[in-house]
Amino acid sequence: LHLSPEGSRCLGTGLARLLAPLLRTLPGAARGPVRPRLQSPMPEVVRAPVAELSAASGGVRRRLLAYGDSLTAGCYGWCHLFTPYAEGLVRKLLPEVVAEVWICGLSGLTAEEMAAAVDSPALEDALGRMGQGLRPILAAREDFDVALIMAGTNDLADAPQASEVFCAVCSLHE
Repeated sequence: LHLSPEGSRCLGTGLARLLAPLLRTLPGAARGPVRPRLQSPMPEVVRAPVAELSAASGGVRRRLLAYGDSLTAGCYGWCHLFTPYAEGLVRKLLPEVVAEVWICGLSGLTAEEMAAAVDSPALEDALGRMGQGLRPILAAREDFDVALIMAGTNDLADAPQASEVFCAVCSLHE
């Protein structure tokens, strides 16, 4: 199920087409500088490669959160290499939407494990990378315009009932 770098770029490009109309219509003012990173290595940020906000974007920089499993992290090459889909997403949104995407890709975690650890300030994934539960990330950076949650693929390995996976993913949205 893991994507190649090209697959991650294609996913980001496809998401950009869906998100651009929404992000252009959201109200908002220009964002100031990014707040300092937390102690934990994740979330990491991918910024649009622009020196200044474009007139087409209305002078607004959008902040998105990409939260999920190894597909969010962009894990490939036996999970020794990473190319997050966020890289393709921020480039494809330009010039109409200038965005930065904060990424927390917890490789190997199931939606059920993410839901159980939603309040965790420190969460280790299967590769030993440190991230956080969803709520501490949202609490630390209250100014996300959109949160993208991609979870449930790792649950399939244990062959649970689809309804159980669905409930776990839904609980991440509460």
